[in-house]
Amino acid sequence: MFSAITYLMTAKYHLFTNSSQSGERMKNSPNTKPGDAPAVPVLPSIGFSRWIQIAPFVPMGRETWRKLVRAGKAPQPTYFSKTCAAYRNEDVHRFLADPLNYRVE
Repeated sequence: MFSAITYLMTAKYHLFTNSSQSGERMKNSPNTKPGDAPAVPVLPSIGFSRWIQIAPFVPMGRETWRKLVRAGKAPQPTYFSKTCAAYRNEDVHRFLADPLNYRVE
């Protein structure tokens, strides 16, 4: 007889594997093998990105970034709502090209 924990563990396991395919991954999972290196993040050259998307490219923490934004030494965010701010990718690329001499236009 299965306990609740065993049932949840089994259900979680079946979400990531398909026992009818002899251990192969499901169709909609990424085509990676356990030994593959993780995908390298890419920042698009146009459009908008939120902090979580640009954080891998910026060599500082979120608070330091926020202070640079307030001082005009980093790209200013565009606010889509009260809690949703995003940065123009063109500005972020320009900042990353020369962080010491970047000024808001």
